[in-house]
Amino acid sequence: RVRALGSKARGEKMGAAAGLCGGLNLSFYIDPMSPTDSEVSLEDARKGEKVDKVNFIAVTSPAYEGAFRFEAAYRKGYYLIFLPPTHLRVAPFGDNDDAGIADFALVDFGIMFRFIEMEEVLQPAVSAYKGWVTLADLRRDPNILLYFSNILQKPVWDNEDFITYFEGHWETWEYSKETLSVRLRPPEEKLAQLLNSARDVDGVSSIIAGARDDLNRLPLPAAAKAMVVLAS
Repeated sequence: RVRALGSKARGEKMGAAAGLCGGLNLSFYIDPMSPTDSEVSLEDARKGEKVDKVNFIAVTSPAYEGAFRFEAAYRKGYYLIFLPPTHLRVAPFGDNDDAGIADFALVDFGIMFRFIEMEEVLQPAVSAYKGWVTLADLRRDPNILLYFSNILQKPVWDNEDFITYFEGHWETWEYSKETLSVRLRPPEEKLAQLLNSARDVDGVSSIIAGARDDLNRLPLPAAAKAMVVLAS
């Protein structure tokens, strides 16, 4: 079972450390009438409960030394899949052009912060400003300063470095040269940017397949362009 340590209660931590069943576990459901894939949620499951929904088998990765894949215990060939940046699914997985990441490396919880990426620091920092934020304010943000000093162990980026980063990730960030400011695009706007950049049916279809509920808020021009590409 893959358990989320969501509670700070002492009993919860002790139970998890001892390997006892319980707590919130990654859960899925594969419909036997339509066995495609499943979203992943958190679900309470004590010993012997919901084994078909929460039990995984850790198998050695055939692609990466020291890594593992988590196969559904009661659904052979279905694996826990990470779809960047924030989605988990349980779905069939092969080695030929399957979308997502199925190979996971296990690390000590105490050193997990070394693997935090820039995006994971910038997004909450910018979101806290509720709109546009200047690069000067970003360079003074305590969390960003802490990330550079403790994790990257280097001086914080200058304006040119931040500009290069934001312009290179245009689908997520909107940068203003006039005000030296940046804002985080909302999910539906990011989706629109990706659809507008897609050049063919396969590209549009792939983006739509991973969009989920954001499609309901998609701006009309982006939706119209996507329909034109799909109909071509």
